[in-house]
Amino acid sequence: MRRHQSASDISWTREAIIYQIFPDRFARDSQLPKQGFGFVSWGSKPTAHGFMGGTLRGITERFDYLLDLGVNLIYLAPIFCASANHRYNTYDYYRIDPRLGTLADFQTLLSRAHANGIRVLLDGVFNHCGRGFFPFYDVMERGPASPFTSWFFITQFPVNAFGRFRYRGWQERPFMPILNLANPATRRYFLDVAAYWTSQGIDGWRLDAVADVRGHRFWKALWQEVKTINPSSYMVAEIWGPGCSWIRDGQFDGGTNYVLRQIILDYFIHGSISTRAFVSRVSKLLRMYPWEKTLAMMNVLGSHDTERLYDLARGNMLRLKLAMLFQFVYPGIPALYYGDEIGMKGGKDPDNRRGMEWNHRKWNHELRNYTKQLIAIRKSFPIFREGNWTVVQVLSSQQCCVFLRKTQRTFGFILIHNDDHP
Repeated sequence: MRRHQSASDISWTREAIIYQIFPDRFARDSQLPKQGFGFVSWGSKPTAHGFMGGTLRGITERFDYLLDLGVNLIYLAPIFCASANHRYNTYDYYRIDPRLGTLADFQTLLSRAHANGIRVLLDGVFNHCGRGFFPFYDVMERGPASPFTSWFFITQFPVNAFGRFRYRGWQERPFMPILNLANPATRRYFLDVAAYWTSQGIDGWRLDAVADVRGHRFWKALWQEVKTINPSSYMVAEIWGPGCSWIRDGQFDGGTNYVLRQIILDYFIHGSISTRAFVSRVSKLLRMYPWEKTLAMMNVLGSHDTERLYDLARGNMLRLKLAMLFQFVYPGIPALYYGDEIGMKGGKDPDNRRGMEWNHRKWNHELRNYTKQLIAIRKSFPIFREGNWTVVQVLSSQQCCVFLRKTQRTFGFILIHNDDHP
C-alpha cells in the first residue's frame, strides 16, 4: 500500500461539478437479463426494498451522458452489500453488492471514469450497519459471550433483531444497529475499511450521519488514515445544520450544505423571506467557515433525502432556474441529484428515488439545456470557482440584490431579480 504524508491537497475540487447517483435507480446494463432476478419494473413506484436492477456497468455505459452534461465528479450512494436498495444498512463493507456487480465492475468504472476526467466519491456509512453484519450476527447468536458486544449499544440480552428491540438503532430503526466507534476494535475495523477502498483508487468519501457519532476521535483518525494514503482525497461530512465542529482541518474538507439549500428554497422557491433577509442569511453562512472550507462545501439542492426540486417548485421554471443559478454562482461545489437536470418528479423518500428516465421524449429539455449552460459558464469563468464574495447592493422593495465575485485577475457582478415578472 502506497502511503504519503497526510497533508491535504484538494485544489482539484475547485473545478468539480458533482452528480449524485443512486446506483439501483440510475441504469441497468445492457448485459443484464430483464427477468429472473426478482427486480421490479424500471419506473415502477419506488419502495425501500424493491430493487430495479441498476448496476455499476449501467453507470459506466452512461458515461457519454455524464460527459455531455459536463459533470466531472460522481458521488455514488452506498454500493456495498445490504438488504435494502438504499444500502445504508450495510452487512459486508468489503464486498460490492452482487446486484450492482463485482469488484472488477467497480474497477472498470473507476478506470474509465478517470480516463474521461471523472472522479468518484463513495458513500461511507460508519455510524450504523445492517443486521447481517457479522459482529452483530455473532452477538445475536452468542449473547454476552460474543467478543463483539462492545461494538454495539446492547440494552438487554438476548438480542433478537426481529423481536423485541434490545439495542440502539439509528433513528430508532431496528434494521440499522448503531456502531460503537468509541470502542478501539470497532474503530480500527472501519479505518481499515476506508483504507482498503481508498487504496482502490477512489477520489474521496461522503461520510454519512457524521453528527450522530459521539465525539470527534473517529473522524480525526479517519482523516489521518485516508489522507495518508491519498492526500487528494475529498472528505465530505453529511451535515444538516451548521457544521463548524466537524468541517475543519483534521476532520473534513467540506460538508453537505443543506443550510444553503434551505436559504435558496426559502427565497427562490417558497418566497417566504425578503431579499434583505436572504442576503443577511447568505452573508452569515459565508462567515461560518474558513474560506477554503466554504469553497469545498457540497452545495446541494436535491438528494436522496429530499423532495425533488421540480416538485418543490411545482414545475415553475423561472423559480427552478433562479434557484439553480444561485447554486452555481455561490462559493462552493454545485451538486446535482440524478434526474433533476431533466425535471424528474418525486416527493418524500422513497418517491424521490425513482428510476432514471431514459426516454428523451419525457425529458424537460429546456431545463437540461439550462443546466448544461450553467455548468459551461462555471467552467469558463474562474470567478465562479474561486472568486471572493462581496455584497454590492440590496434593493429589497424591488426584490433585487447585487453581488461581486473577484479574483486577482478578473471580476464579475451577479444581479439577482427574484420576481416572476422581471
